[in-house]
Amino acid sequence: MAKTTKPISKPLLERAQDNWRVKVFPHPSLKKRFCFVMMVGKKAQANPVRIAEDHPYLFCCCSSPQEALRIGIEEVKSLAIVGFEEI
Repeated sequence: MAKTTKPISKPLLERAQDNWRVKVFPHPSLKKRFCFVMMVGKKAQANPVRIAEDHPYLFCCCSSPQEALRIGIEEVKSLAIVGFEEI
């Protein structure tokens, strides 16, 4: 039987500017932890080191949604400078 991907909830926080977007979600397996998804244009950035097998686009394991948003914004801005891997 094939393993199904657990749907992720609606974002807790979200910030967008120009052509990037960061969305914060509860961590899929750790309670009271948070992670983020980065998008440049309409393309999600894949995490080369997955934090959850079923969710290849999640980054980080933060203690608060605000921390995840801050780190996500820093990361996506650095991608905009050096480029990003298209999915």
